[in-house]
Amino acid sequence: MSYYRWHYIGWLIFGLTLIVSYFTVPHKYGFTTIMVLTALFAIYDLLIMFKAKRWENNNRNQKTTKNSIKS
Repeated sequence: MSYYRWHYIGWLIFGLTLIVSYFTVPHKYGFTTIMVLTALFAIYDLLIMFKAKRWENNNRNQKTTKNSIKS
């Protein structure tokens, strides 16, 4: 799966959890809940971004080693 697909899945889960928390969490704790969910989504997105860069670099390195072996 590509970075964008994982990113969109993350947005979908983030939106659904916001909707569920809006109806289930008391209004007294609503702001805290939204901040925690936002922080968790940011951490998730950063992890996906770093993994996508690693996958891209691994693919790029594999292509260059295959080309150098053929030479």
